[in-house]
Amino acid sequence: MPEWYGADWETQTLKQLDKNRQGLLATYLEIKAPDTTVLPVVNGFDQGVSFDSPYAIAEFVEKLETLSDDIGVNGLCLDYRWVEPAAIADLIELLGNTGEMLAEQDKQSCVALRLGADYWPLPEVESLVDTIVFTGLRQPDRGSFPKPMAPHDMFSELALDALSQIRASTAVFALGNIGYDWVTGASATPIHFSEVARLSGLHDVPVIFDPVSLNSTLAYVDGQGRRHQIWFMDAVNAHNLLQVLASSPVGGVAI
Repeated sequence: MPEWYGADWETQTLKQLDKNRQGLLATYLEIKAPDTTVLPVVNGFDQGVSFDSPYAIAEFVEKLETLSDDIGVNGLCLDYRWVEPAAIADLIELLGNTGEMLAEQDKQSCVALRLGADYWPLPEVESLVDTIVFTGLRQPDRGSFPKPMAPHDMFSELALDALSQIRASTAVFALGNIGYDWVTGASATPIHFSEVARLSGLHDVPVIFDPVSLNSTLAYVDGQGRRHQIWFMDAVNAHNLLQVLASSPVGGVAI
């Protein structure tokens, strides 16, 4: 599910996000993994969504249909993780029409939602697509305080609630492999595990496993006197989250 395309609401078009990376991945898949199912993600539904005429949704589906035909993939996945509440009714209609179009092409339909976003009527959404991908990590807002990325109890409660509303086979749970670094006087920035490990060694500070959230954290003061508080997801965290899902026949797990 590579993030290849985005909706541009000013021009009512689909834009290619990273042509070079798309070409590299397409070449890799062709040579190394020709049987891999590819469902490119279409994002851009987080703000400025505008269907300003009775035909606008149908016209946008036609653009998705042309895209699906042109790039010869197995389906499409619409990224609805961050949407404006006022656009939900239109986005559900778009999702239904897109699902019908892809079914006619004998392709798969998918939508990505944030786990715990309770404004989505999950049974209705399930009836419109083949797969719902739930992202199970909390991304920090501007000005937020340091906090675990995927607290175990929160994930467990929200995942089991979602599974009580839909068939488990419809759901794919995406676990994070990233962290965030909160620095004194600055907004949180993404950080990868390899960099966390490097900083731990550089500052001779151990990674701490928080027994409450079951997430890992690292804190240190840099050479400029700024305090860093890092929360991140790792293999231990992923293992514990997988135990939550072990008793349910979910459609899959993603990273």
